[in-house]
Amino acid sequence: MAEVGVCKDNWNGVKNEQFTWNNSTGNDVTFTQDGNNPWPFTLASGFTVNAHSKLDCGLVGVAGRYCYNSNPCPSLGNPKTVVIG
Repeated sequence: MAEVGVCKDNWNGVKNEQFTWNNSTGNDVTFTQDGNNPWPFTLASGFTVNAHSKLDCGLVGVAGRYCYNSNPCPSLGNPKTVVIG
């Protein structure tokens, strides 16, 4: 299972792919929907990955470019994108 950093931006995934969020930051990071943009993950908007921990997740089964927010990740800003192919 692939690992993705919680603050990573502009990354690629595969429809229905399972992966693990990796939070190596010293902060809890919360993921939320970016406005009315479609949600790319199998976990509902508002989930949190605790500091220095990991969380299993999955990508939806519809290809496309998706935007979402992860906070706090001040150096990369929001929204972030994942392209599902």
